[in-house]
Amino acid sequence: MRPEILGEPISDNLSKDQEYSRLFWERMTEGKRPEYRENKRLNMMEIINDAVTKQKGRFSLFVTRSPEGKFDEADRENISAYREVAKEMGYILGPVTHNGGNETASGMLVKIKP
Repeated sequence: MRPEILGEPISDNLSKDQEYSRLFWERMTEGKRPEYRENKRLNMMEIINDAVTKQKGRFSLFVTRSPEGKFDEADRENISAYREVAKEMGYILGPVTHNGGNETASGMLVKIKP
């Protein structure tokens, strides 16, 4: 079975990513101090920066284990939040592929041309 590729095909309409990202931030900040959101966003920026500077743009993250290579809703929300933060930083996070039976997913970050 082919692993699920989230974000494929990439289009100019990012409404799905924006919606998943919104859900991610609602879930992640519910009942937390106001500065938690900014701290989480800064942490995501560090992870993206490390992927660009140390991994030649290869981005990876932990996801729910799935022998079928499928993302659950929390994974989709998390990936979309990373995609939106990357966009703020001037990068496009391309299709993110679930790496089968393990707990990781990966994709490539590409600099947005001015």
